[in-house]
Order: sequence, then structure tokens, then C-alpha cells
Amino acid sequence: MELRLLGAVEFDIDGRSVTPRRPQERLVLAALGRDAGRLVSTETLIDRVWDTAPTNARRTLHVLIAYLRGLLRDAGEPIIETSSGGYLLRLPPDRVDAHRLRRLVDAAAAATGERRRDLLREALEQWRGEPLAGLRGAWADRTREALCQLRIDAVVAWSAAETQLGRPTAAIETLTELIGANPYVETLPAALMHALIAAGRSAEALEVFGRTRRRLADDLGIDPGAELQAVHHEALTGGPARADRAPVPAELPAPVPSFVGRQAELAELESLSAVSPVTVISGTAGVGKTALAMVWAHRVADRFGDGTLYVNLHGYDPAQPMSAATALEHLLASLEVPLADIPADPDARATRYRTTLAGRRALIVLDNAAGVEQIRPLLPGAGRCAVVVTSRDRLSGLVAVGGAGRVDLGVLPALDAIYLLRELIGQRVLDEPEAAQRLAAQCAHLPLALRIAAEHAAGRPGLSLRDLAEELDDEQSRLDVLSADPDAYAAVSAVFSWSLRHLPATAAATFTALGHHPGVDFTTPAVAALTGGTLDDARAALATLGKAHLVFPAGGGRFGLHDLLRAYAARLAAATGATAPAERICGHYVDMAARAADHFYPAEAHRRPAVPPGAAVIPLPDAAAAQAWLDAERQNLVAVARTGIGRYPVWLSTILYRYLDGRARDEAAAIHQHAFDAAEAAGDTTGQAHAALGLGATERRHGRYDVAADWFARASELFERAGNVGAQARALGNLAGAEEQWCRYADAAEHLHQAQQLYNRAGDRTGQALALCHQAVIEIRLGAYDDAGRHLRQSIGIARALGDRPAEATGLANLGDVHLRLGQLPEAERCHREALDMHVHDGDRVGEAWGLTALGTTLTTMGDPRAGADHHERALRLLREVGQLDGEAWAHNGLGEAAHAAGDHRAAIESHRAALDCATRTQARDQAARAHHGLGRAHGALGDATTTREHLGQAADIYRDLGAPELAEVEADLTAAAG
Repeated sequence: MELRLLGAVEFDIDGRSVTPRRPQERLVLAALGRDAGRLVSTETLIDRVWDTAPTNARRTLHVLIAYLRGLLRDAGEPIIETSSGGYLLRLPPDRVDAHRLRRLVDAAAAATGERRRDLLREALEQWRGEPLAGLRGAWADRTREALCQLRIDAVVAWSAAETQLGRPTAAIETLTELIGANPYVETLPAALMHALIAAGRSAEALEVFGRTRRRLADDLGIDPGAELQAVHHEALTGGPARADRAPVPAELPAPVPSFVGRQAELAELESLSAVSPVTVISGTAGVGKTALAMVWAHRVADRFGDGTLYVNLHGYDPAQPMSAATALEHLLASLEVPLADIPADPDARATRYRTTLAGRRALIVLDNAAGVEQIRPLLPGAGRCAVVVTSRDRLSGLVAVGGAGRVDLGVLPALDAIYLLRELIGQRVLDEPEAAQRLAAQCAHLPLALRIAAEHAAGRPGLSLRDLAEELDDEQSRLDVLSADPDAYAAVSAVFSWSLRHLPATAAATFTALGHHPGVDFTTPAVAALTGGTLDDARAALATLGKAHLVFPAGGGRFGLHDLLRAYAARLAAATGATAPAERICGHYVDMAARAADHFYPAEAHRRPAVPPGAAVIPLPDAAAAQAWLDAERQNLVAVARTGIGRYPVWLSTILYRYLDGRARDEAAAIHQHAFDAAEAAGDTTGQAHAALGLGATERRHGRYDVAADWFARASELFERAGNVGAQARALGNLAGAEEQWCRYADAAEHLHQAQQLYNRAGDRTGQALALCHQAVIEIRLGAYDDAGRHLRQSIGIARALGDRPAEATGLANLGDVHLRLGQLPEAERCHREALDMHVHDGDRVGEAWGLTALGTTLTTMGDPRAGADHHERALRLLREVGQLDGEAWAHNGLGEAAHAAGDHRAAIESHRAALDCATRTQARDQAARAHHGLGRAHGALGDATTTREHLGQAADIYRDLGAPELAEVEADLTAAAG
């Protein structure tokens, strides 16, 4: 006897089909079959059968079960049993086709060669059609989607197995069919392309990539992911991409030492994970939710070939919980999605996350969630990923509506609590069992409190456990917390207080000072700044607090606090009424940020505010150390800006302007917006203007030139109102830059002229150099190459005199462009190489990316398209990493021109199409025209005269509207095409 879910829901009894007559009856049977051999509660069945349960749901369910029993009794198979609180389908899981499919796929993952191929074939033979055919409802839809994804994974794996065995064409038909039904699952076209390449059909593989790329761009607004890009490269070059496949993420924190008990909960996690992709661990604070999740996750991590992801959502920290959008950015970065490919819109970001995970098998731990709304965007779509969520909230909406399983974690049983004390304290627990029981009870059997109490006891070996328990009794009476507030926080407050009372005064004061820290982790220097002490004092205090389990090491010389302890520290800090620690820590971060910025952009030091010396500063010997510090502290810098304390938010926005330009989109926007809000509240016009400048730069780097122009114009007005001539010039120069990239050359020239006049009035030589460089860029766009060359040489001369290396490198790169357009190729190559070397030496990854694509175009023009393509590919990887969507259009166009020069016109078409997509998204009309020109030439080389004229005509229209010199070449190509 078998139950079939992969198709119409029915029983197969000795080759005879037995089918319930009505959809609701089949839905009840499917709901029981999903958990075959396990008790399914009445509540769960009701949730699965009805989206909105009727008032008589229990009675109706009883009638439906009675019908199914009768149907099976007539067939001689009475297998539905009633138990306390639910029903059980007494059938081995392997007698249900859906369970058998999953078992075979899992078995294949551990096999190799022909055995792997055969297991996958057998798995796919289970498929009879759409799962749960004809059944509707939220649970049925989710289950069907999950089973369809499992089939997709099996087909992809089968195709790979056949290809490895020399039969690449075996799965092509099935893959093609599945792509039609699942157009956004990138693993399917990737598998099809692999098979086609192995079969010697690379041209067809390129066509598959082109169709997929256009579909993703048109429907979702995204580019193909890393896997598809790599296969595309293989199809183009005949070999795998040179960069090795990135290692899979392995982000799980270490499991807690001396973990005891919880065997039933671990078994329940194992069981639930077999039937639901999402499992919730809920329980009160300090009960050990994260510890349980980590122990289980480490046990099963090797089942997930695509890695393990971890995010602490800080749902109950006193600081602001992590937003779903920020969590998605972290998760996508862990999945190797380039920054430029991470959408700004939260919904689009969640879509990209689900698309990236489609077809993968990864374990995702979402720790310390505040509620369902924070979690829902972080769940993958249907597939083979598993998610574990920990939360104080029971997340009932996720369980009832989303089908998640849940483990409700209570305090440790008394025997396990005693055993944990014995593990941590030793023989004294056996010598004083009654006192140990009393101590465990005083800790409310909460693991966090038990560990702190145990460390305290271990540190006072001369005191009996009885005496320690009496001390804790006195502490509880003093605080009077247990009777006034029975929650977990109150239950452990006495333990925290008791432990602190017996620490050295310096360590206890340090713990209180940590309550003033605005971020989520901290270093030794930050602690020294909080306390006003020395680094040695901070180091010793942290060692004492760590030994007492009041802080924990977070890796890389950083430390953290459990959220309960953070809340307790914040409460103690607030009770002191002191404001100096918060001022000191903000001052520490702002001063360190200023010192780091001096390494990056020394020539602009006069533009940054002079900030008071901070406490506990540490040396930053070079630009690499400065960048490492800024990267590590970025979240804490956002937290400082969020405090709104004094002028610190505005100072941070101004100091970090250059560092944040082109990186860390979310953090940059947050810091500048917090600064703008703080300055507006304080009536600080200059502060508002600096923050507006930062917000404009953030928008400009991500191709939103219209929004950027609005912010720059606002900054200019505010600086003018404040009487800051030099800063107003800077805002106008940035406005001109955005308008130039927006191809509004007349407006850009006008604003640039205004900026130059103001720079001259202010005597700002750095600004003068930048304005000359910007003026030259506009002149290049309009074909005034002699004027551009003269202005660039003036700009480079000023930059060299000032020691402004970034400005010098930018000037050299643009001078190389002038030489290129004048046909002076050796001079162009020399300028581009010199500029690129400077960017690399200075650690300027944005400048390096632009330098690579500029040099790539020069090398292609010099007759070396292979070297040109190599530089454009390197540029494209960097541009994606740093989030420069506008630069991607340049690199894609460069790749297209290199492919055309090498005679690979189909590859040229794909690259120019990708460039056109990027240019359209960023409103970069000049690069759109360049893409159309490239497409016209490539289609012409392939003999498609109609498409050639269409693209050349569009290029001519845009260039004519822009007044660009490229129009002449396009018109010549149009004339040739017409002939």
C-alpha cells in the first residue's frame, strides 16, 4: 500500500487506485501524509485544510477523518488512528512517494558516479505530475512549491551526473521544459548551459544565457548571478572562469562549551526539519535558544553543501533591532552577490535573495528575531534550504500560516541544571547537593544565570555553596525582584547584581560603562574610552568580565554582551545619571574616523571639521590599517550617528564623506540621514548641508542622478545660506558631476562655471583642481579635446603641488582618454597605467575599477582585444563589489567592443545588451548610445541588416541630441549599412 502525493492524491493498494471523492478529503489525507508515521495535532490539521477555519472546523474535520477511515476500511487498510490531541497516519514514510523522492535525492547527494545517477533517475521516476493536483489553499500551495523545487534540484543534479558520465544530452529536454515553467530559477539555465557546452553546442548555450539575462532584467530588474556569469564565461572562452568558485559561507558561531541536556529538543529539531524548511526555537530570555540552535546547526552543517549563514537580528537589544533590509544585505553579501546587484528597494532585495538561494542547499540561522515581520522577508522560497529562527516571541503567524515547526524551549529540568553546575563547578556540587539545588532554583534554571553563578562560585573556592546561596538570597531580597516581576529578566537580575558585587571595582564599573555603548560589539580601546582609563585597565577588566561570563569574545579582538546583560548594563548606566561615558565613546569613534580619513584623503583635511581629541586612540600606521578600522567599526559608526548626541552625527557624516562614497550603501545612507535629521533638529544649517552632500553622493554612486542632483542643489542652497563659499562650490561641482553623468551637459557646464568662481573666491586650490578636471570631462563629451587636454594638465599640476594623489590619478585617467580620442595610443596607455598604479597603491578600489576599464578600452584600440577583455572583466568584478552600477555599463560596453574586435560578434551582442540594461537603469544616455552602436556593428557583422539599422539609428538619435562627437562615426556606419 502506498500514498501518492506527486500528482493526484490517492492510495495505491495492490495496484488499485483508491481516491477520496472530494477535495477537502484529499487535502486532509495529504496533510496527514506529509507527516506519515507521526502524530499531527488537530490545530495543525485545521491550519492546513482551511486558510480561514470555520467555526465548526473540529466537527467537520472529524467527519472528514471518519470518511477516510471508512474508505480505507473497505479497502482492508484501517491505518488512521486517533491519539490525544490529533491524528496519525500509520504508514512508513517510505510508502509515501513524496518522502521517497526526498530520501532518494538525499542519498544521491552522498553517492558518486553511476550510483548517484541511478538514485537520481529513480527519484525522478516518482514524479507523476503536479503535486497535490487540484488542491487549493495556502498550505497546499506551499507544499506543492516545495516539492516542485525538490524536483528541480534533482533534475539539475541528474544532469550534472549524466554529464560527468559522458552523456550531456540526456537531460537537455527535461531542463528546457522546466525552464519554461520556472523562468527565474537560475540553476536551471546554468545546468542547461553546462550540458550544451559539454555537448559541443556553445552557441546554443550563449542563446540560453541571453534569453535568461533579458528575462531577469525585464521582469525583475536584476542581472544574472555569479553561477550563470561563470558558465557564460565558459561558453565564451571555452574554459572555466579563472577565478575559482568562492568558498561556501561557514558563518556559524562556535557552539557553547559544556552544553548539557536538551536531548529531547535536539531530537525534535531533527524531526521537524525533516518535514518543514523553517523551524522556530522560542522561549524566554536566557533560556539557551541560541545555544541549542548552534549545537544542532553544527551537527547537521555537513548536510548543506552550499554553506551555513548566520545573522544576529538583535531583536531585543536596547539598541535598534536590525532591519530586514539590512539583514538581507548581509545575507546577499555572504552569498557573493556584488553590492551593485543588491537592490535598494527592500522588496526587490528580498526577491533577489530568494532567487539567489533557488536550487541551493544552505542552512540559515536567524538569531534573536523580534517578530514575524522581521523574519518573513528573510525566508527563502521553496527549495532545499533550512531555516532555524530563535526568538522570545512564539512567532505563531509563522507557524500557523507559514507552516513552520516550533520547539518551545523551557528552563532546564532540575537534574540538567544541577549537571550543568557540576560541569562548571566540579566536586563541590556533589558534596553539597541540597545547596546546589537551591542555587539552581535561585537562577530559575536559566542557563545564562547558571553559568554566571557557576563562574562566581568557581572563583571563590573557599566558600561553601550554602554560603553562596545565602548571599544570593540576600541579594534577591535586597532587589525584591522575583515577587514584583516574575519574568526572566527579573529572575536573573539578582544573579547579575550578585556577580557584579563580588567583582573588582574596576571590572564592575566597566560593566556599567558598557551600558553607554551605542553599538552591538566593542574593542578594548572602545572600553578604555568609555571608562576613561588606560588600555591595560580595559584589557584587564574585559578579561575579568569574560571569565565571569558577563561579556563574550566575538572574534577579531571584539567583545559582545548577551541582550539580557546589555539591558541590565543600560539600566545600571541610566541609574548613574552620568553622560560623560557616552560623550567619550562618541568622541573616540569620531576622532578615530578623522585619523583614518587623513590617511585616505590627506589633501582634503582642510575640508573636514577639527574634532576634539578622543580618548584611547590607537595608531593607524597606513591607509590599509585605516580602511580595516573603518570597515570593522562601520556598524558602530552608524550607531554613533543614531544617538543624535551633540555634533557627533554631523562630524561623522562630514569626515566619512569620501570613505562612504561608493561603498556601504545602507550604512552611508543611514549615517548621512541621521546627521541631516540631527542638524535639522538643532537648527544647524551647515551640518544639514554637509549631510545633504553625503546623501547626494550616495544616490549618485548608485545611478540615481536625478535624486542626487536634488540633494546637491539643496546642499548648495544651505551652504549659501550659511555663508560657506568653499563648501557651496563643492556642492555645485558635485551637482555638475551628476548632471554630466545624466548627460545634461549645458546644465553641468553652468553649475561648474559657478563652482569655479566660488573656488577662486575661497582660494581653494583642491577645489580648483577638481573643477578643472570636471570641466575637461564635459569638454571630452562634446569633442573639445584640445581644451580638455589643457585643463587636465592644469588640474594635474595643482594636484601634484598639493600632494593630492586621488585628484592627480583622476586627472591622468581623463588625460589618457583625451590621448585615446586623438589617436595618440602610446600616450593614452602611459596615462592610464600611471593612473591605475596610483589607485591600486592608495587602496582606492573605485578608482581602480574605473582605471581598469579605461585601460581595457585603450588596449583593445591598440589591437589587443584579449588583454582589453581581461581588464574589463576585472573592472566588472570590482565595480559589482563596490556597487558602481554606472561603471558597469562602461565595462560591459568595453567587453562588447573587445569581443567584436576579436571576431566574436555573438558575445559582443550579449555584452552590449548588458551595457544597455545598466545604462537604462542609471539614465546614462551616452553609454546607451555606445551600446546601440556596438549592437549595430555586431548585428551587421552577422548579416542582420534590419537590426543593424535599427540600433545604429537609435545611437545616432541619442548622440545627435547630446551633441556628441561620436555621431559622425555612427552616421558613417549607417551610410555603409544602407549601401
